[in-house]
Amino acid sequence: MHLLAAVTFVAFAQTKLASTARCPQAPYAAAAPGSSGAGAVRCPALEVTGRIDRAAPVLDPAFDVAVSVVEFAQSAPAAPNALLTGYAADGRQLFAVPLAAAGQFRMLVPLAPAVLNELSRLRLASGGSFVERTAYPHGEPAVEVISVDDAHVLIAWNGQHFPGLNVREYGSGALIGAGSGESTYEQLTVSSTAPQLVLEFSDGVHSFSRTVHVFGR
Repeated sequence: MHLLAAVTFVAFAQTKLASTARCPQAPYAAAAPGSSGAGAVRCPALEVTGRIDRAAPVLDPAFDVAVSVVEFAQSAPAAPNALLTGYAADGRQLFAVPLAAAGQFRMLVPLAPAVLNELSRLRLASGGSFVERTAYPHGEPAVEVISVDDAHVLIAWNGQHFPGLNVREYGSGALIGAGSGESTYEQLTVSSTAPQLVLEFSDGVHSFSRTVHVFGR
């Protein structure tokens, strides 16, 4: 089956995240939860998930998000067992975030928009092991979105350069499915009756949003 043949693209753009002077510009520099009006401020961040394992750490595809300022961690862990590091394309270190977790973790990394734009590589190190993900700077994810029946939608995409996918409802933005994989033909089925969906693709370091019509609806 030829990718792109069964989908109409409504919009495709790198996620645009709001930034304000009240947003933290570095990890563990967030406003205190009690700060006046802090909960209403939404800030750009990188959502990083994975698993901390001294023998074989796992780093999932990261997503660009906009979150309430009070969601950021307030202080660095006293006894970290892993380090998340971000690098620019020229090898410069942009940030280093100490982590403390047993197994699965989720970290919201607050970064200035300029730093997010420069970010090209992520590294998670634990013990003597590390794993990396590198941004894919070229092209767009090939995808097809097809109605399986009245209540289900099949999404197929090329995961070779875009290994992470979040599926959201058009309009509300509610997350209704997520998939990952690195083959040239990944598939995910979600429950939805809608004629349009919003797909968020991650190249491992950054994410991109695309609104699509569901073929057959």
